[in-house]
Amino acid sequence: MQSQNPDKKKIIALLKEHSPAFQLQSGIQELPSSEGFLANGPRATDNLKRKSHASSLALLEYLTVIIKPGFVTLETGGGWSTCVFAACAARHICVNPDITANRLIQSFLDTHAVQHGNIEFANDTSDRALPRLFQTPTPSIDVALIDGNHSFPIPVVDWHYIDLVLRKGGILLVDDTNVKSVAVLCDYLSSELSYKKCKEIERTAVYEKIRENRVWGWADQGYNQKSNDKHELPPATLKVDRQKELLNAEIVITFFTQTKRRYALFGAGKVANQIIEMISAKKLMPPIFVLDNTPGINTFQGLSVILPHQIPKMGHIDEIILATTCFQDNMRSELKAAGCNLNPVDLRANLIPEPTGQSSLPKVTSTTVSETSKVRDTATGRQT
Repeated sequence: MQSQNPDKKKIIALLKEHSPAFQLQSGIQELPSSEGFLANGPRATDNLKRKSHASSLALLEYLTVIIKPGFVTLETGGGWSTCVFAACAARHICVNPDITANRLIQSFLDTHAVQHGNIEFANDTSDRALPRLFQTPTPSIDVALIDGNHSFPIPVVDWHYIDLVLRKGGILLVDDTNVKSVAVLCDYLSSELSYKKCKEIERTAVYEKIRENRVWGWADQGYNQKSNDKHELPPATLKVDRQKELLNAEIVITFFTQTKRRYALFGAGKVANQIIEMISAKKLMPPIFVLDNTPGINTFQGLSVILPHQIPKMGHIDEIILATTCFQDNMRSELKAAGCNLNPVDLRANLIPEPTGQSSLPKVTSTTVSETSKVRDTATGRQT
């Protein structure tokens, strides 16, 4: 009988304590899209900024429970989850084109004396690396995580190849289901007879493979038998009008500037970067600070970055803007958990009227208000 690896118990504590940043910081001027940067093959990224896009702690804890001694595991993408796989599995295959990230993961495991001789890094994009698995004898996979390139159709391509080696009874985890290109895969799996959805862990869907072979033949696949009215994707995955979001941000921040309301941005990514560029171009009042839930980031575009629970230390603020396209509900939950009672501004809301042919933005009334709903009503000229 195999004894349990002691690293299995300590790895999450190590990750929480040291908060290593393995992934690239995307959505900034130096790197607009990390997925685009790595799309054509493996690259060393030593001189680029990094950020932790770690899987949820709940998911990492779940991995330590389901991975048994002797298991062979596989993931697309790399990060904290790779460290957990290394500590738990007998053999782990990590498919990640970021060569530097893979070295950093190895270094972290070395530094903290966590086993990693069982890791095989495939330094390439998943659409190239996964087919090569079949050129050499490949054991059946017990647990697989799809969390690499989220650009369509890569999540579906990842599943196609992983399904060919995932054993019956194996577990498939699909991360970031709030992203539409990932939700398409989940939508398909919901009617695929060879998979059964077991649970959801925050933004991760968990499936068990219950049949050896998937359904082939388009007419027999449940996905193709869905009527159009049942084929709608969840609201969280619908297309977001980024231009309207930026117009909303301009209206609201213009109002905050006129009324001298202290505000913060929640999110240190592409949306926040575009908002800050707009603020600079329009000479509007900048945010007091930026909120982000990733430990280890101290500044973003010259602004201090803090965790939600640190808000009370920053003094009084009047408003928080959710600088994101799809994580609004999670952000609200984090603010509530941190004891923040402000009603944050959601840039998806109908803050601006439908186009009327006017070339200028609606005039913002300079009236001091304390509730976000009144900010919206004042900004759009609606009466309450």
